[in-house]
Amino acid sequence: MNGCGPTLPDATDNIRAAAFGPEWGVLETPGKRPTDNPGEIVMTTPEPITSWRDARFDMPVSRQLERYNALAAKDAAARARAELVSRGSYDPARHGADDRPALTVAEHLELLALAECIARTVRHPAHVHHALQAGASWADIARIVDSDELTVRRDYLRWADDQHDLHQSYPHLGMTDDEHAAATARAGQGATEA
Repeated sequence: MNGCGPTLPDATDNIRAAAFGPEWGVLETPGKRPTDNPGEIVMTTPEPITSWRDARFDMPVSRQLERYNALAAKDAAARARAELVSRGSYDPARHGADDRPALTVAEHLELLALAECIARTVRHPAHVHHALQAGASWADIARIVDSDELTVRRDYLRWADDQHDLHQSYPHLGMTDDEHAAATARAGQGATEA
């Protein structure tokens, strides 16, 4: 395993490590200490995340968020300490004496990859589809995603076409002919008013 995250020393992190599985926290066991500090947990990933696709397929979004938050917190702490030191106002008694190293290049790239994967996951076009099926209007959707109706309709139609193509190759996935026809009709509804 690759230790590429911050140390998580609390008891609550023992629960988190147990809940998320062995690849996300190594609980100390007698004779098998993950670090030189007894009781310490180390966030680990099976392999470094080098692209948003790696994160997407290697872990659920809840774990992506957990790892993103850990890296972002480590980065913020390192930047805050560096800022205090540069201003000459760093006080170990007030701000803590522990070292807060900056993220490595690999960690910065992992943070970027995770951010992109999380954004693509939560901004998935299927959410537009589900909102339309529930009765949302194109105007509502365009306003919510801060776009214009024509762009939202085109993006939706492109997604529906991709889903239909997917179904042609994998009949248990994507949109059937009938579902695609309904999505295409939905994309055209009220288009002259937009």
